[in-house]
Amino acid sequence: STGVFAPMKTIGIFGSTGSIGRNTLHIAEAHADRFEVVTLAAGSSAETLCEKALRYRPSTLVMVDSTAVDALRAALGSAVSEFRILAGADGLREAAADKTLDIVMNGVTGAQGLPVSLGALEAGTRLGLANKESMVMAGPLLREMAANSDTEIIPVDSEHSALFQCLLTGK
Repeated sequence: STGVFAPMKTIGIFGSTGSIGRNTLHIAEAHADRFEVVTLAAGSSAETLCEKALRYRPSTLVMVDSTAVDALRAALGSAVSEFRILAGADGLREAAADKTLDIVMNGVTGAQGLPVSLGALEAGTRLGLANKESMVMAGPLLREMAANSDTEIIPVDSEHSALFQCLLTGK
């Protein structure tokens, strides 16, 4: 023990059923004394999101595919009342803009990830970004939003992270 108090960080994992999401959940679970998963989002896999919801007990769930919400509710069964359930692009943005989040991990694929990035930066929340489409579609806006809210955009996917590290070290 170092004697240094590190407060618990709340995290929202968007794209929780993909590789970035699964890896983030593994890290959060391995460091459960430091991270609390409070939001999970998935594309259309209601069964998989249900399994993760029952395991990690976040307060908010988001289905990108709004037609899958009924399947998620059915899969949750009697536990459905324990969760706030949102859907679609508006649901992603609302959940990512939750000011109780310390970190938003955006692993949503394609253009569907942009509302997550926008929501996180609107709230001034640190954004772990594995969604390159957000930067392609709105990079200057996202950088301006991050600067105006005094927060960070951290590239987390392998290629993005490698380039970011090279830029930081000047190599």
